[in-house]
Amino acid sequence: EMFKKNAAKKNATEYPYLILKKKVNLITYSVANFFGPKHVHKIDLQPNSELFKVFFKDLG
Repeated sequence: EMFKKNAAKKNATEYPYLILKKKVNLITYSVANFFGPKHVHKIDLQPNSELFKVFFKDLG
């Protein structure tokens, strides 16, 4: 929740939560295509995960 609030504060116009959510869904979909659906549950896309930080480092 804190991440969402901070992201919203820093990027209120550029990165609304809905767009952030769409990006996460798109990344999850891409990961599913790359690794295969059975591996997706092993991939951590929580806001505090390293993978998430790599994809969203532009958010600060």
